[in-house]
Amino acid sequence: SVKINLKNENDTTYWNGGAWTGTSVWLTCVGTSAWTFNSPSYTSGKIYLVKTKAVDSATNEETVGSGRSFTYDTTEPVSSIINPANNSYKNSLTVISGTSSDNSNIINNVKINIKNTVDTTYWTGSTWGADTWLNVSGTTNWSYGAPGWTSGTTYIIKSRATDSAGNVETVGGGNTFTYDTGLPTSSVTYPTDGSTLKALTTISGSSSDGLSGVSLVKVQINNVSDGTYWTGTTWSTNSGWLDATGTTSWTYGLSSWTNGKSYVIK
Repeated sequence: SVKINLKNENDTTYWNGGAWTGTSVWLTCVGTSAWTFNSPSYTSGKIYLVKTKAVDSATNEETVGSGRSFTYDTTEPVSSIINPANNSYKNSLTVISGTSSDNSNIINNVKINIKNTVDTTYWTGSTWGADTWLNVSGTTNWSYGAPGWTSGTTYIIKSRATDSAGNVETVGGGNTFTYDTGLPTSSVTYPTDGSTLKALTTISGSSSDGLSGVSLVKVQINNVSDGTYWTGTTWSTNSGWLDATGTTSWTYGLSSWTNGKSYVIK
């Protein structure tokens, strides 16, 4: 006959055929030269040790070896996309990257899915076509060389990890980003070009962008008569750009002008 001993290493309990108890028990298997044993219920995340011994017709018993240990795991691994961030705008993206983890097993592989939401195509690894899952480089920290992007297009990237026990992550909504290489525009609305003023305390203008929106407007104020630039506190020969207040409608306060001088505002 062949006997088997099942131990829960975490709890130091043994399967007695009906329950896990604190007493070590040897149970009889079905068959001899090829044998089987109906497994009990295991708990995910626990480590189990299985030992066997054969007994011959003369009742000689095999010297028991160290056995085989395994981790029972039914928990899905988790993966996430770090770059690009969700709901972001990018003017450059050459590498997609992320992380993955599992509570008790090793991550076997991570795959990603890249969708063009405008024409509903997917990156196949060489072209845009059918729905495809792509292997990345690495597991706990992974990366993928990005395809060519089209400006003005929104993409969805999803990730999916598989652990060494064969558990496959349920895919989430992924990260959405818009690729934008279009340049914003800005203009000075006051003072008007070529004007002559006796007083000026606030420079104003506007800006616009067709996709991601304007995040910052800078101005440069040049005294062309003296070849100097306003630094924010004084006039200097070092040119520089100054942060305006506002974006789509912006202003910059300045009253340090000299009579008879000419200025250019950009």
